[in-house]
Amino acid sequence: MAKKEQKKEKSYLENITNKIGEIATHYGFTVIKPPQITPSDLSRAKHFKEFDHYGDAHEKVNLTQWYINERLDQETQPIAIHYKKPVLPGVKKNLGLEMYCFEIMGSSRPTSEALILKCALSILEELGYKDLFVDINSIGDKESMQNLKRD
Repeated sequence: MAKKEQKKEKSYLENITNKIGEIATHYGFTVIKPPQITPSDLSRAKHFKEFDHYGDAHEKVNLTQWYINERLDQETQPIAIHYKKPVLPGVKKNLGLEMYCFEIMGSSRPTSEALILKCALSILEELGYKDLFVDINSIGDKESMQNLKRD
């Protein structure tokens, strides 16, 4: 019985993965393999420790190196990519939890962020979530951070 339940759950998770991939592609994201973090990436990421609010600087370093090595700056910009990875990389039993990552490289326009938000909302709606909204704050800029600390 347990095998049957595992197979059913795997089929369900594959269905979700396929839906996410389809929606991401619809919004212009290219599905890629997740970055393979190297010791060099970890070493270079230490320089960004102060700015690494999400603990993923090593991944960003790896993606930037990939962007440069593949000469993606020569392609039409921006480059929109999507990949999935384990939530807890390196843990032997990661419980099958996965994270779906969306990146837009080669653009500093706020419309890139809006595209990621719209894609994420569409995915959640497709998965059955209702009454979704996005609450955007402005804590990310230096002035707002200083005001927050002061207040």
